Amino acid sequence: MDKLSINLLPVELEASKKKSQHKLLISKSSLAVLMTMLILTAFSLLTGIVQRLTIGRINGQIEQQKTAVGSFSRQEALALNLRNRIDLINTVAKKEPLSSQMFNLITTLTPPGVTLAGINSSKGAQTSLIGEGTSAESVQLFFDNLSDPKKTNKKINKVHLESLTSQMKFNLAVSFTDQK
Repeated sequence: MDKLSINLLPVELEASKKKSQHKLLISKSSLAVLMTMLILTAFSLLTGIVQRLTIGRINGQIEQQKTAVGSFSRQEALALNLRNRIDLINTVAKKEPLSSQMFNLITTLTPPGVTLAGINSSKGAQTSLIGEGTSAESVQLFFDNLSDPKKTNKKINKVHLESLTSQMKFNLAVSFTDQK
């Protein structure tokens, strides 16, 4: 036997059921789209926060590096200053002191027959010579040698005879030029 089915439900009910299913499908789809948008927004916000934190950390590292470079610049300037001082000290150490130049000049100009008993040098360019000669001629020659600009290379400004005894003992004041 054949079965016969009769739909006793009104057509509006079935249309309303389809309509509610359609609304449910639309609301589920909208919810899925909304959740997707919410997740994307949250991901974008988290990415922005992570980037800001990373940029802040990197900026902090840059500032630390700038400080380190500034410190190295100060250290380099200090090292350069110290190097210049060392070079100056080495230059001064290599130069012959003025007092030894004066002594060498005086001993070079001392003729035979003149003996120097003492050389006293002050801070200035004034030096006192104490000595004696075997004759008046040898003392005069010594005085002339010290007074001659050609023989002294213009390193002696003035020679002053402070005392001379009959035994040919003398005391001279010699002024040297300022050698810098």
